[in-house]
Amino acid sequence: MSSYSSSDNSEEYISSESETFECSLISEIPMDDFCFLLTRCKFFSDPDKLVFVDKVFVVSNDIVLYYILFLDYNKIISLVDKKVKKHINALTNKKDIILVYIDKLCNINIQEIVKAYKHLNITDTTYIVISKCYNPAHEEKEEFKELFPDYKESLEVIPVRIEEIFLSEFSKKKNFTLGGFPFQLCLIEGKDMKKYIEILEKEVEQK
Repeated sequence: MSSYSSSDNSEEYISSESETFECSLISEIPMDDFCFLLTRCKFFSDPDKLVFVDKVFVVSNDIVLYYILFLDYNKIISLVDKKVKKHINALTNKKDIILVYIDKLCNINIQEIVKAYKHLNITDTTYIVISKCYNPAHEEKEEFKELFPDYKESLEVIPVRIEEIFLSEFSKKKNFTLGGFPFQLCLIEGKDMKKYIEILEKEVEQK
């Protein structure tokens, strides 16, 4: 495997502290490395056959820390897990949607996440964001309700990528489990995706 590999801190997501790295954005990595990254993902068979609308990788010293994939759902339906397709169909009967798959391989500053989103071309189409979640303990859930009072009705499960809590303001959601892990599908229109990014920008300004 070449140097564009994932870090081994595969579940170091939930800390509120962000690590500081010298990061850069790239649009391509070697296919072997990309397929290796997708071994963490249970959503797609044959990742080398995925059809992209856009994508971006946040890297530091040739190590992928975070990435966002915009996938042409209509062209990859046969590659998507059957259970996921069922829940997508429950959200919308559209096929001309962009499926958004994101992975964070270690804690990075939210500023780098905003840069990654702004690197992508957001159009006036329908997006479905795949959000990996976890089931919080009661005490933790109460803490999150205090931190995010405007979103307390949406905290039955907590996004692993905590910034995705803000998707609740704009999206229609569907909760499900896959491989024993809770997930949310968040349906969001392009204009609201832009508003979501603006909220993340405000979070950067407040840091």
